[in-house]
Amino acid sequence: METIVFDIGETLTRDDRYWGSWADWLGVPRHTVAALVGAVTAQGRDNADALRLLRPGIDLAAEYAAREAAGLGEMAELGDHAALWHDKVARAVISHRIHHTIGIGGPHTQQVITIIRDSGLDATSAEPANGLAPHIHTQLRPGDVVLVKGANALGLETVARELAAMRSQRDA
Repeated sequence: METIVFDIGETLTRDDRYWGSWADWLGVPRHTVAALVGAVTAQGRDNADALRLLRPGIDLAAEYAAREAAGLGEMAELGDHAALWHDKVARAVISHRIHHTIGIGGPHTQQVITIIRDSGLDATSAEPANGLAPHIHTQLRPGDVVLVKGANALGLETVARELAAMRSQRDA
């Protein structure tokens, strides 16, 4: 594999603590949030739609910011293990000699990018809303494989769709 784009949440870790923390934040039973996340995921929807069903009109950006301010930010559901899991991701990228890694996220993702760079491999961080798909597309070579996996809340489903559309246009 030549290029990988990742967000560790929901990729390599269980996210039940994450959704449980949202249930606690919103003051609803954890099993209710778990059931709704399962239902919207089974329908192919954004898993954050579970929160929208619980609180129609919820401003998710404002809630994320409030949770961050309360110390419930990036990968808080991993507790003391967040740094360890991010380190494991970096070590896996290095051991597989991934040519280029683009990380999406906050401080722990920056830790991954730093470890990968320090190993001599190419790694950058980016924001999905800032032209990530065109950036990736310009770097692709024939035979490259791109893995786009991560939280819908970060907009990575849009990046995947944009890349697929660019490939379709190229192949047409």
